[in-house]
Amino acid sequence: LGPHEVAPGLWEVRAMLPEAQAAAVVLEGGSEPLPMTRRHEAGFFVARFPSPARPQYRIRVETPHGALLR
Repeated sequence: LGPHEVAPGLWEVRAMLPEAQAAAVVLEGGSEPLPMTRRHEAGFFVARFPSPARPQYRIRVETPHGALLR
């Protein structure tokens, strides 16, 4: 899991977040969070976005108990 270059300049961040109701990728540099799509009910989330290099990021996880950055 983590970042994968799926095409030149196109990256996909993958994460297993079973406790998450929602998740988003927060790129270094202050851009808007990029929503992640839940691809499996067990908590597999994916976000795909362009980037010229391997992205530096954190994941914002929303749970029933609040939100946190990982």
